[in-house]
Amino acid sequence: MFRCVASWLLGGIMLLPATARAADPAPEQLPPPRELAGPPVVMPVPGSFQMRANRYDVWQYYGVDRYNQWRPRVIAAPYGAYYLYDGSPYPWVITHPLDVTPTIMGTPYR
Repeated sequence: MFRCVASWLLGGIMLLPATARAADPAPEQLPPPRELAGPPVVMPVPGSFQMRANRYDVWQYYGVDRYNQWRPRVIAAPYGAYYLYDGSPYPWVITHPLDVTPTIMGTPYR
C-alpha cells in the first residue's frame, strides 16, 4: 500500500510543473509590422543604356618616364603643373625638367 501511495504522490509531483506552466498568461501580442517606404522605382527609358566602366581606364592616369617606368601623369598648365589623377600640384617642374615628357594630343613631342 505504501508503494501505491508513493507512486501517486510522485506522479502528482511530476504533473505539478506542467499544470503551473499551463497557468502562465499568454505572451503579449506584437503589433503588426509597418509598411516601409522603399526607394522609388525608376523605370528605364526605352533606348537608353548605361555604359560599364572600363577596367583599363586607370592607366590613363599614368605615363612612361625617361627610364621606361610608369609614373603618375603630370599636366603642364599655364598656372602650374599638377597630377592628373587628383589635381594636387607638381612642384618639381623647374628642378626636374627631364621627369616630364612633353606631349601634344597624347603623342610624345619629338
